[in-house]
Amino acid sequence: MNYPKGETVWLTAHDKNREIRYIITSPPDRHVYYLYTPEPDGSWKRWGKDTSAGRLEQRYLNRRCQDAL
Repeated sequence: MNYPKGETVWLTAHDKNREIRYIITSPPDRHVYYLYTPEPDGSWKRWGKDTSAGRLEQRYLNRRCQDAL
């Protein structure tokens, strides 16, 4: 699976079967962070962005990750 081009992956969330459920990425300058989920065709769907990875994680992962895990 290819990650979004030109972005660094900082966090990967897996389910019990070790399937990737979410990733948090940023461009090299780290001025903004993005949350993605994998699509069946191998692409990534962007759910949100924030200037803080922690806020992004709180807003999306803490809410949605529990359902996926």
